[in-house]
Amino acid sequence: MDILKGSFAAAADKFANKEHRLGIWEIWAKYDIRQRKDGHRYVLRVEPDLPPAPDLKREIEEAVEEAGGSVSPGSRADELLREAVDRREARKEQGKYSKDGLYYPLVREPDLFLKFARLADEGKLDDAPTLDELDTDKNAEAALDWAWEHGVLGLTRVPPDEFGFRGASTYGGEADTVAAFANEAWVANGCLRLYEAATADELDVDLISSYLTPRGKARVGQTPARVRAFALDAVATETQGRIAGNAYPALYGEVGKFVSGWSFTNLLGAMWLQMFWLLTANETPQRCENCDKIITYEQPDQPQGTKKRGRKKEKFCNKTCRDQYHYLTVTKPRRKAAKARRAKKRQEESS
Repeated sequence: MDILKGSFAAAADKFANKEHRLGIWEIWAKYDIRQRKDGHRYVLRVEPDLPPAPDLKREIEEAVEEAGGSVSPGSRADELLREAVDRREARKEQGKYSKDGLYYPLVREPDLFLKFARLADEGKLDDAPTLDELDTDKNAEAALDWAWEHGVLGLTRVPPDEFGFRGASTYGGEADTVAAFANEAWVANGCLRLYEAATADELDVDLISSYLTPRGKARVGQTPARVRAFALDAVATETQGRIAGNAYPALYGEVGKFVSGWSFTNLLGAMWLQMFWLLTANETPQRCENCDKIITYEQPDQPQGTKKRGRKKEKFCNKTCRDQYHYLTVTKPRRKAAKARRAKKRQEESS
């Protein structure tokens, strides 16, 4: 059972408009895996590999002067000018060091928590009994790929600014370790699976019980009501803890016209806000007609939200489910009926 992209997209559209979700995060041009003195690896933004940087302006001026002020194809001046253009394009492509590298996670990627929590289900993460053992090559690759696509989680703090505010570094750093990334992804995965198991029409007692210690199983018991209550309480507690440390309500607008919205200190907080919105949904989530996975859900309105765009009502979570449903409800019955007709015809012919 998985919560789908449409769930978070629908919630984000209804919950707040772009101006009231102005938490900004940065994606840089290049990241790398570095190693701390204690051996733990971490993700860090590094300078992109650009072409050599000679003093092109001076060389171009000298070449043009030697050519008498004209530039002919294939000349030294022409080659230098082409190199300058190539360098400019390379910087434009790789050097996202301005607002071009900024984005609004809660606006652009309303399913970001979903993507993060599914890394484990997609086989992109190693599991381990201890935090240190999560520092594996597979987890390092996952953390690096995530940074290239969405930015680092922002676990590395930056010093207080002139006003005393502390924040998180979008560069990454020694706290943005491979092990921490994998651990956060596994925690998100566990919360998502527990929530889905507890809210499904058929309570998945076995899955929920797998998250309980023997002592916890004895205390909770096996009654559906208590098992469901445990799962939802565990998810709510974990979500609240992540929100408290990484996201917060914020005021937007101007004096006399303030409205409430949300912001976050790091990308991890932005993602857990999306889980928070799912938990506070007012209506029963819509589920896939084939596999019962959650597709969409409602969220509370945010003051002065933008006009809600029409969104196609989804019946299936993906093409695979749609095709499987069609096979089970249309193709298979049709083949069964055709087989029965052929058998009946053979029986009539033989009699």
